[in-house]
Amino acid sequence: MNYSYEIKNSDYSPDISEMMIIEYLNNEYQDSWYLDYLKKNRMNDFTVLHLRDSFVRTRNWVLQNHPELLL
Repeated sequence: MNYSYEIKNSDYSPDISEMMIIEYLNNEYQDSWYLDYLKKNRMNDFTVLHLRDSFVRTRNWVLQNHPELLL
């Protein structure tokens, strides 16, 4: 499994909290997360396991590669 990520500005707002992180698996879209949501670390809101896993992977990727976004 090869996960990759893309940081994308929102089409609706220039605000950094509206920035999105998009997760791909083998170049196919999986999920997307608003930066503000990742910042607040609200993982426990998910009852669906694959969403929780995606959240954790994406948040860890941001922490490792762009920690300044979560400040």
